[in-house]
Amino acid sequence: DQVGSITGALGELGTLAQSIVAVTLRVSLQGAAQQFLDEQAATLGAPTPPAPTPAARAKRKTNAKAATTTGRATSKGRTR
Repeated sequence: DQVGSITGALGELGTLAQSIVAVTLRVSLQGAAQQFLDEQAATLGAPTPPAPTPAARAKRKTNAKAATTTGRATSKGRTR
């Protein structure tokens, strides 16, 4: 009886860990991509977009958290 519940809990933890890794990688890649684009824009003399507001950052964090709990995909194929 306990073996079954432990196995189930470990399965859920594995799924949670995969979600955390996916979100962490996505955020890291977005940051690296933005840095690259900012560097390229500076090299080309183009204006860089303004930094996101605290409200925009909070919304992004909320969306990332929802992606880990719902696993739902957006119309663009991304998990939201």
